[in-house]
Amino acid sequence: MSNFTIRPATADDATAAIPLLLDSGRDALVWAYGLGDEERSARFLRSAFARDDTVFSWPHAVVAIDQDEHVVGLMYLHDHDSVEACSGATIAHLFRYFGFSIGAWSYWRTIRLGRSLPEPKPGCLHISGLSIAIQARGKGLFGELIELAVRGGEVKELDYLSLDVEKLNHHAHSCYESKGFVLRYTRPEPAKGLDGYRYYTRPLMAHSGEDDDDD
Repeated sequence: MSNFTIRPATADDATAAIPLLLDSGRDALVWAYGLGDEERSARFLRSAFARDDTVFSWPHAVVAIDQDEHVVGLMYLHDHDSVEACSGATIAHLFRYFGFSIGAWSYWRTIRLGRSLPEPKPGCLHISGLSIAIQARGKGLFGELIELAVRGGEVKELDYLSLDVEKLNHHAHSCYESKGFVLRYTRPEPAKGLDGYRYYTRPLMAHSGEDDDDD
């Protein structure tokens, strides 16, 4: 029996979910959405999570709850269409939240980040923001989240799962490879001082091999 309940996120999960999101890629998120200020980044991400129309919004996420009712896990699942549908609203919220001056700097950085972390390809269910609180690690939750993603991709009749992992996060590389993910290629770093990414895929059903193509 699982020690955790995995459920769709709600807007009320914002306060608990955003520290987990930051843990999944702190340097890049703080660079792009906080201009180097972690608290500013956290405030923006909380505001975006609580909406229903950005790429960071709660309808695209699931959370894991432990037996004490604490949020201890987070995972986003996006396909190509969901990111396309949210892109404009995400940019608009960025400028509404920060104003033109700071918003313009942040938007430029998100463009740089997007060159290293492009939108999911058609036929793919993309995992992002997967993070597990320290007290919940080593208890099977990682595998449960991956299996949920597998089922979600199969229900949508997609071909494969994909994800990006920071190049130097060797522990995460091993974890994903143990779940059947295969390294396809390494993406460049978005800016000096930030890590590049390794792009992984895992097939869900027979497909034509499009996931082998570079972006």
